[in-house]
Amino acid sequence: MWAKVENANGNIRGALWMVGAAMFFATMNGIIRMLGTSLHGFEIAFFRSLFGVAFLVPMVLAAGGPAILRTRRYGLHGLRAAFGTTTMLLSFYAFTQLPLANATTLTFSSPLFLLALAPLVLGETVGWHRRIAAAVGFVGVLIAAQPEAQGFNLASAAMLTAAFSMACAMICVKSLSRTDHPLAILSIFSMIAVFVTFGPAVAVWRAPSLLELAWMVVAAGLGTGGQYCYIRSYRIGDASLVAPFNFLQLPFAAAIGVLAFGESPGMATLVGGLIIAASGLYIMYREAVVHRRTPMPPAPL
Repeated sequence: MWAKVENANGNIRGALWMVGAAMFFATMNGIIRMLGTSLHGFEIAFFRSLFGVAFLVPMVLAAGGPAILRTRRYGLHGLRAAFGTTTMLLSFYAFTQLPLANATTLTFSSPLFLLALAPLVLGETVGWHRRIAAAVGFVGVLIAAQPEAQGFNLASAAMLTAAFSMACAMICVKSLSRTDHPLAILSIFSMIAVFVTFGPAVAVWRAPSLLELAWMVVAAGLGTGGQYCYIRSYRIGDASLVAPFNFLQLPFAAAIGVLAFGESPGMATLVGGLIIAASGLYIMYREAVVHRRTPMPPAPL
């Protein structure tokens, strides 16, 4: 079974890595939602970055040591870190303020932003079928951004801004992955994120309990695993193809919301999420048609 996966084309393997990332991130977001009842999202983001670096140290050592962190693309790493930390701060805040399924649905706009940016920045070909599907997907975003009585609020705006910033970070990751080791991309970002998130965390600081610290360690581990999975995904697959597999976060998030928090996704969230997911599935279908016509050789790891 694993041999078949290894021999599959780059987009298939990239999609599988993204499925893994979706599982890690949905679980991490559930923990953030829980911690948000007593801690500010900015403080959670700081500890997630701090503990994330601790998780990365043995991974870097096992992969070859500090030598794998060498890079000549400091500017792009800095830009990726700027987008990544913006995403983290805004999304962590939103996850502590919105129902889990609502917040997760709004993150789905990130692949749609990416679809718009990929041809301009990465030179990837995006046909009119996928452009129309992306436009339909954005309609779903507008619907999902106004869940019933809550309306469009600051947390919703923060999540949509985070989604756009995430798309920009993914563009940087895709470019960096052509030359730098996945762990270098992740480690450099994580180290910068510790310093960038420290200031906002101090502004809202409340000393966490030992139990809260333990949960943040778990969240950091899940976040680090998710980051690694999605970096591998973009390393071997087309950004505009593998990104829609992030939609699997919605059923994961909805299940966690129901089981852990007794949340029931509103009609706007469900309708918007279905429209966004349908547009993503159509994008994947069109990509599959293209690759049946022009087979893609396996991409190197």
